[in-house]
Amino acid sequence: MRLFKVIFAVSICLNVLLLAFSYIRYDSNEEALNHAATMVMHDFVELESAIDYQLQMNWADESVILEKIEDILENLHMIEVYGSGLDLIDKQSNDELIAIAHVLSQYPEYTGFPNAQLTEKEREAFIQLRDKLRRAGLGMNMSFTGGWDNFVASMKKIIEE
Repeated sequence: MRLFKVIFAVSICLNVLLLAFSYIRYDSNEEALNHAATMVMHDFVELESAIDYQLQMNWADESVILEKIEDILENLHMIEVYGSGLDLIDKQSNDELIAIAHVLSQYPEYTGFPNAQLTEKEREAFIQLRDKLRRAGLGMNMSFTGGWDNFVASMKKIIEE
């Protein structure tokens, strides 16, 4: 009977340690997801700034915009894979990630060469994207709060327009 009590006590202690470890790991993963979402929001601010700069400079280096969109698409994919794989994001959030990636994939693709030439129609589309980003609170000289929930809210604003 005494051996049973010892085994039972050790089992309870191990279960408590396992729960604590699981909680700490989940909290760490959630923090990483919040950080990744904040970084993508920074990328959107840089995209808005790049579009505005190219507009002011008469579209001197249009490939900068295309490269920034490619960076955002890669980071969105990383969040989708990471967040889904660890069950950190729900289906609705995953669908919104796919939707914002779809919005961005409609713009010209970055070829890796710094000689991109945009048409007037594409330039106008980028100007509209810049305006959408600003209305979503993602522009230069605008403050925003990072984190997953704010990221999702900003992405909804961009998608809904």
